[in-house]
Amino acid sequence: MQALLVLLLVLLPAVASALSLAEILAEGTRNVVVIRAYAEAGGPARTGSGIVVRPGLIMTNCGLVDGVRLFTVQFQGTLAVATPGEADPARDLCMIKTIGVAPFDHGVSDGMRLQDVRGGQVVFAIGAPGGQNLTIVRGVIIDGWPKADGTILLRTDAPISPGALGGGLFDENGRMIGITMLQLTDNQALAMAVPWAPMPDQAQGVEWMKRYALTFAREISKDQRFPREAMMQGWVGTTEIKVIVGADGQIKDVSVAKSSGHQILDDEAVGKIMRAPHLPQLPETLLGQEFTIVVPITFRLE
Repeated sequence: MQALLVLLLVLLPAVASALSLAEILAEGTRNVVVIRAYAEAGGPARTGSGIVVRPGLIMTNCGLVDGVRLFTVQFQGTLAVATPGEADPARDLCMIKTIGVAPFDHGVSDGMRLQDVRGGQVVFAIGAPGGQNLTIVRGVIIDGWPKADGTILLRTDAPISPGALGGGLFDENGRMIGITMLQLTDNQALAMAVPWAPMPDQAQGVEWMKRYALTFAREISKDQRFPREAMMQGWVGTTEIKVIVGADGQIKDVSVAKSSGHQILDDEAVGKIMRAPHLPQLPETLLGQEFTIVVPITFRLE
């Protein structure tokens, strides 16, 4: 009999579930920060909020960033310094870059799609009014509001104060819907949200992550060992291995996500990951980012 080892690779899916108000606040504040913007050293600060979309990258309204070269970011008791990053003028969203501020899990790279948002939907805005503590306010989506350039904003009746601008608008499952802002029209300030979508920089990072995952799988596939006892017993199956890759490009944790039904095969699957002599070098786009992949390792006899 010939032992054939087949490796496939998938990204770990996210699972959403209904949350209580307290859970939505707790979930949202994992990625919402307080920002103070200084146009000049020692001068007065403008305050706002922002969303950590990836370790070291925070998204906020461009109005808070314009003309500013230095920021301080407060995140879960940590204070860090930040500088301006990439901008998306069409959506009035800008990035600032910092060290030492990172989200739980993977940030909010897979928030709710615009086409899934509906009028009357209950939403929750999380931000820092006056640059103080993060708060949560409830509202509903009123409608989509088209700008002159065709960009769609989400109009909400959630009471959003200036200091909370740049914070997150979340649904009842804690998923990101948009970045809060105020839109002036007919001498009236309307509470709006820019629908969530990755910045070009972030979308590029996702693509690089897929490439890295494929390279990782090819490296692991070089180990074609099949447990002798399993081969003699005719044991086959697929073990799904969860691999957490740390921000330094090294394996941070390996565990069995789904058993093959045979402990000896599960142990061998974990061993293949741990024995890998070389791991692919992280591309610059992924430096400082922790991510998770699932490697299904199939043991089959032919």
